[in-house]
Amino acid sequence: MSSLAGKRILLVEDEFIIAAMAEDMLTGLGATVIGPASTIATALRLAESDRIDAAVLDVNMDGDRIDPVAEALGARSIPVIFATGYGARALGRPQDALVLDKPYTQEKLAAAPRPSAEPWALNAVRSPTSVTRTQPTKQPERWQQHRLISRRRT
Repeated sequence: MSSLAGKRILLVEDEFIIAAMAEDMLTGLGATVIGPASTIATALRLAESDRIDAAVLDVNMDGDRIDPVAEALGARSIPVIFATGYGARALGRPQDALVLDKPYTQEKLAAAPRPSAEPWALNAVRSPTSVTRTQPTKQPERWQQHRLISRRRT
C-alpha cells in the first residue's frame, strides 16, 4: 500500500497531458487528486479553501511562477513538491524546498515526501535523482530579473 493512500493531493499543472498523467499516477498510488488546476487563479482558490494533505506544483505556469500558490500553501503548513523541467537551481526557493525533476514517473512520485505530521518526511526508499533538496545558492541574475518581472504583473 502506498503512503499516499487516502491523502488529498493538490495537483497544479498547466500542460494537459502532464496533468492527466500525473493525475493517473497519483490516483494509482491511492491518492485523491484535488484539481488538477491549470491556472494560478484556480490553484489559489483550491489552496485556500480545500482540505489538502500535500501539493505537487508546476513551477512555471504558462510563463508565470507558482510562488503565490506555494505561499498560500506554506501559510497553511501544507507540504509542497515543486515539479520542474529546469532543475532545482531554477526554483529560487529556500534550501528546504523539494524539487521533482520532470519528466517524472509514478515511482518518483511515490518516493517523494509523503503527507504527515512532519511536513517534509521522506519515504525510506528514494532514488537520488527523484527528489532534490535545493541548496542555498545565489540565483542567476536572469532568474532574479524574472522574479521581479513576475511580481510586477500581480
